[in-house]
Amino acid sequence: MIPDNKDPATLDKNWMGPMKYGFSGSVVLFIDQTYGRKKLKELLRFNKLNQILDALGTTETDLISNWKSYIERNT
Repeated sequence: MIPDNKDPATLDKNWMGPMKYGFSGSVVLFIDQTYGRKKLKELLRFNKLNQILDALGTTETDLISNWKSYIERNT
């Protein structure tokens, strides 16, 4: 579960504060579970957010929203 008012509004903000490892790790888990391990491995070649989002066929807003829903369903 994501504590109230602690969820990041952007992926850049995901890597801030005391929950940065938990948030970032759970995004990786979400991508693995949603898009598959093969897709997750493919993302390792990218170093820009827009490349990752394009490869996933999503937007940052949608990725964060879907990640939040995933966390709520699985905690």
